[in-house]
Amino acid sequence: MPKIRILFESADKGPFIDWDEESLSECFDTRRIDIDIGKNEIKKAIILFFDLIKGIFWCDITFSWFADEFTYYIVRIAKLLNKPTIVVIGGYEVAKIPEFEYGNLLNKRMIKKMQYLFNHCDIILPVDEGLKKDAINNLKLKKWDNIKVVPTGFDPEKFFPKGEKRNIILTVASVSDLNRLRLKGLDVFVETAKYISDYEFVHIGKLSIECEKYLKNISPSNVSLLGYLPTEKVLEYYQNAKIYCQLSAREGLPTALCEAMLCGCIPVGTEVQGIKTAIGDSGYYAKFGDPKDTALAIRMALDIGNALYPRDRIINDFSLKKRRKQLKEIILFLKKNNID
Repeated sequence: MPKIRILFESADKGPFIDWDEESLSECFDTRRIDIDIGKNEIKKAIILFFDLIKGIFWCDITFSWFADEFTYYIVRIAKLLNKPTIVVIGGYEVAKIPEFEYGNLLNKRMIKKMQYLFNHCDIILPVDEGLKKDAINNLKLKKWDNIKVVPTGFDPEKFFPKGEKRNIILTVASVSDLNRLRLKGLDVFVETAKYISDYEFVHIGKLSIECEKYLKNISPSNVSLLGYLPTEKVLEYYQNAKIYCQLSAREGLPTALCEAMLCGCIPVGTEVQGIKTAIGDSGYYAKFGDPKDTALAIRMALDIGNALYPRDRIINDFSLKKRRKQLKEIILFLKKNNID
């Protein structure tokens, strides 16, 4: 019996995307297309569009990570050809936060396209329940029985505790402008450091020149901005840090937070969406935008926190094995029923 053919399309890059492709490739015949184009690369965009059309004709099911303009056209074309479609929602696609100039739905043109996509895609897979609520509210959906929450999965064999913890408080995030910096709470992270001077506050992630300059100007001496580091170095910091902070105003299901928890970090986060989903009762919470309250939460984590339970929580609730099983079941269901 021939394998089910999957067109795997992604509008971004990330380890969680690669994990899904690897998972699907184990069971199905998978062809991947990455949408990696700049604003003025018209020729490249046209070539990609025709590659997608050929892929849709070839496949049995389309699987897209993130909903962008290309994904909208994939769903439209696949619908004409009676090909089932799956779209994973990571967060930005259903966001509308004008105070941070953040979210796909600040663009009125994209609202209509996302409404079509959500109403006609066979299965929508947000990684967190909060994103499902955002989609229903921001897109004013009248039906949502095609939306199924399937969290991203994480591998405890790749991310694990090692050695003794050091006096390090860690956060990981790449940002390109000041609005994203504030959305991620990086300003709060470095300002919190002045209240806990006996610990080193470490930020890892690519920063624009503007963002790096801004953070350096407001950082006390116990803050280190390390910039981009390869995965193996990030893993070392996960294993060394006592506390991991996720201080964002909004998140899907934060990859770095879950990886850090697997490595035995006690999590401190804001009580929003996927951060709350990941941490549950295994960590500590702080008010968004409040360095003093964040420092209090960190001190509580240092004084009474248990570094073992966060790892167990991720293994039990957000394992890569569990996601693989769910994705396989969804694809087999779609193929069997060939939903119109």
